[in-house]
Formats: sequence, C-alpha cells, structure tokens
Amino acid sequence: MNTVSRVSVTRHSRVYPIAIALAILVSCVVVFGEVALRWNRPGFDFRQRLNESICSISEGVDPYLVYSGEIEHAKYYPYRNSPSEGRTEPVNGYTPWTYTFLFPLTKLPRLWAWRLGLCIGIVALASFFAWGCRRASRAGFNAVDAAFCGGAALFLGMSPARCIHSGNLDALVTPAIFLCGVCLQRKIDGLAGVFLALAMSKPQSALLFCIPLLFGKKWKTLAVGAIVDVLATFVPASACGISPLTLILDIPKFSADMAATGGLLVPRELYPVLQQWFSPMEITYFGMVVGAGLCAWLSWRARREEDWFLKFIPPAVWSVAWTYCTNRCVYFIPQFFFALSFVKAKTKKEKMVALTGMALLACYGLMYLHAESTDTFFSLVGLNVLGGRSGQALYGSYMLLSFAATVLTSVWFLGMVSRGRNRRIAVRKRRGLQCALPGPMEGESVDADFSV
Repeated sequence: MNTVSRVSVTRHSRVYPIAIALAILVSCVVVFGEVALRWNRPGFDFRQRLNESICSISEGVDPYLVYSGEIEHAKYYPYRNSPSEGRTEPVNGYTPWTYTFLFPLTKLPRLWAWRLGLCIGIVALASFFAWGCRRASRAGFNAVDAAFCGGAALFLGMSPARCIHSGNLDALVTPAIFLCGVCLQRKIDGLAGVFLALAMSKPQSALLFCIPLLFGKKWKTLAVGAIVDVLATFVPASACGISPLTLILDIPKFSADMAATGGLLVPRELYPVLQQWFSPMEITYFGMVVGAGLCAWLSWRARREEDWFLKFIPPAVWSVAWTYCTNRCVYFIPQFFFALSFVKAKTKKEKMVALTGMALLACYGLMYLHAESTDTFFSLVGLNVLGGRSGQALYGSYMLLSFAATVLTSVWFLGMVSRGRNRRIAVRKRRGLQCALPGPMEGESVDADFSV
C-alpha cells in the first residue's frame, strides 16, 4: 500500500466496526422510532408552516397580522395562544418566500404532505451517510474507515429525530445546505444559489453560510439565491394585495419575539438580569454581532481553502450560537471532519481531541431532544432517567455542552487551517527548488489536507 496516498489503520480494525455499528444502529433506532410515532401525527411546526402558506396565498391574509393580533381570523390563532372555538389552526409570521416553497404541499392531504416530508428527511440522512463514505474512500481510506466517517456524518446527536418530532424546517434547511455545498464543489454556482435560497427559508440557520461565499467571491451563487427568494415573495404579496417589501419587513418583527428567548452567547437565564439595563433586542443583537463576527473571522482564515464543506464548518457551529436557533442537524459537517481527523491522527492527543469534539456535538442534540418533550421515542426506551423535563438544570447543561462544542470546534478548525496553509507553503517551496535543480525531488508528494 502506498503510505503517502493511503492511510493504514489496521490496528483499529476491531474498534471501528463496533463504533460504526453503534453509530448507525442508534441513529436508525431513534430516527425510525420517531417516524413510527409521528407517522400519523403531523408535527406542530409543520402545521404552522402549511397554515401560513394557505393563509397568505390561498386566503390572501398576511399571517403575521393574525399572529400579532391585528386581525382576528375565523380559523387561525396565534401559536402562542390556546386554540378557541372554531380557531384550531396555529400560525406565526415567517419568511414570505417560504410560503411559496411550501405551497405545493398544501395541495396534498395534510397527512400525506407530512409523510412526504418524513420520507425526504430519511433520504437526506441516507445521503449524508453515502457522502461521508464516498469522501473518505476518495481520500484513500479503506472500506471500514470510510464507513466509520460516513457513520459519524449520520450520527447527528439525534437532531434529526427532534426535527421529525416537531416537523421543524431544519429538515429542509440541512439538505439544502448539503446540496449547496455539493454544487459548489462541482462548480455549479447557479444551482448552488437555488439551494441557498431554499436554505434561507430559515435565515437564522442559513445566513451565516453566506459569509464563506462572500470571502470566496461566489457572487453568482449569492445573486441567484437573492433573486429566487425575492421572486418567491411576490406570490404571497400579490395574493395579499400588499407590497413584497411589507412582507419582508415583517421578518424582524416576529423574529424579535423568538430571539428574546435567548441564545448560546446570551442564555435566557441572564435576560432578567440584563434587562435592567438593556432591551431584549439589544441583548440579542449583541449575541448576533459577536457570533457572526467570530464566524466571519474563522471563515476569513479559511478563505484560501478549496473544500467548501471545510469552509462550511464555522457557519455550521456558529449558526446555532448566534441567535435562538437550534438547528443541530448542520453538525453533520464538523462531525464528518472530526471523524476524518480521528482516522488520520498520528498521536493519542489528536485522537482524543477528535473524539471529544464528536462526543460534544452529539451530546448536545441528545440532551436537547430529551428535554424537548416526554412524547418522544427517548421516553419509550427509558432515556428519561437523565431528568425528564426537569427544566433549568437540564437546559443549562446542554447550553454548556453546546458552548464547549462550539469553542473546541473553532479552535480545532483554526489549527487544521493553519496546518493546511503551512503544507501549501512547503509544497510551493519544494516546487521552486525542483524548478531550480535537475531531476525530481524526493518526497515531493505531501499529505493533502481534508480536501478530496
């Protein structure tokens, strides 16, 4: 075996199959368990999104006006309130282009639309696994190691199960970001913009992914994404008889209510104290600026990398930290690279860092789903021994884990980018010497970074 192009890991041949089996088995049991429980019970978030699409496009009423109480609808009620006689369907305000993207689903029976969404989520998970296996295989790993890396990408700390439980749009956003990255890798910038537009259905999850696109000068991708979303906004705007700008300006209004629930940088427990001096939105803006700023700094350091999934690591970890967003599904990106790092590691210290990062990223999703509700598959398999819906203590624990995962991943990412830069400099120097001296240079090939 070529020791430069391929990685020999036979000493771990007994450990990997067990790790692979556990990762895939646990993921499949939890995800399919949630699917079985929810197959005939559409999630609350899913109901809201379809209701908002019907309310805006079919009935010509801005859902935000119903949510804010400016209009009292005969069928819909603000989701924070309790249903009343005749008003049984919840609505919130949301990004207006999402109303258009989801409108085709409203033409299906509600239950079948929900089941279609579940199937799309399962296909997306299978795609993450296949992608991880293929990338690791192309990097020179054997079949066992490739399956280990693919299993790491699949084992997302149970976040997919949480999306299934509620019908959250993370199930749309994460595959869209994944496909955007695939298109960028293949230099199909226009189609990448279409998937970016779909991902922007949830800006708190997808907006930070625009930062590496800016530094990478992917103007076509950004332009196509913006144009698609603006054009999609015209559909509900014309149905409601209002300006598209009015619907777009609704976004910060309903976002203010959700943003005030706190985020990673400013946990909600601190809000009562900080509100003595600052408004909820001022506190939220602080967390957003700091989180986006750190993401931009990390992305700038990686601007010369060619691997777009590697560039997506900073927004993947900081998109769940800069506001109230909880889309841990995008963790499949750093999870995969941690697995690659573990397989390639030559020292115990490097292996422990990679394993710790994978564990922290996975544990957050596990604890969050467990705290979310006792009506999940976890409660049926006895995992509520962690504390059930015990509230503040458990919330503080998973916030602490998330903060640790974000910091560790960011530091590890900086080290990885620095090593890649040093290797590129070394290659350029060797090539310069090779041009000056006759004959090939011994050891000209260097172990590439994680780009494959």
